[in-house]
This record gives sequence, C-alpha cells and structure tokens, in this order.
Amino acid sequence: MSEIENININDFAKVYLVVGEIFSCEAVEGSPKLYKIDVDLGEHGKKQILSGVAKFFKPEDLIGK
Repeated sequence: MSEIENININDFAKVYLVVGEIFSCEAVEGSPKLYKIDVDLGEHGKKQILSGVAKFFKPEDLIGK
C-alpha cells in the first residue's frame, strides 16, 4: 500500500464544490446497500446518483437534505 500524501491549501483552493438538495430517494431493487438519489444542484441542473448509504439512512430521512 502506498503512502497517502496530504494536499496543501493551494491544492484545496482548486476544488470546486457544489451543494445540492435531495428531492427524491428510493431503494435500488436487488441491492441492500444502494439508493437512487435525485439531487437538485440549482443552476447546475438536476443529477441522479447512486449511494451506498441504505444501512445508515431511510429514504424519507434524506429528502430535503
């Protein structure tokens, strides 16, 4: 295993973060871990993602976050 190198503040300043709001979340059939999540990213549009958080959250708890 290789050693992990920390980034400095200049590298971190290059990161572009976008915050969105979850408007839909449902379990993926056949998977005990996955949710299909629809996220509104404002001016960046709406995106669909898969997330392996099903054993930690209920779908209704994620909507609006």
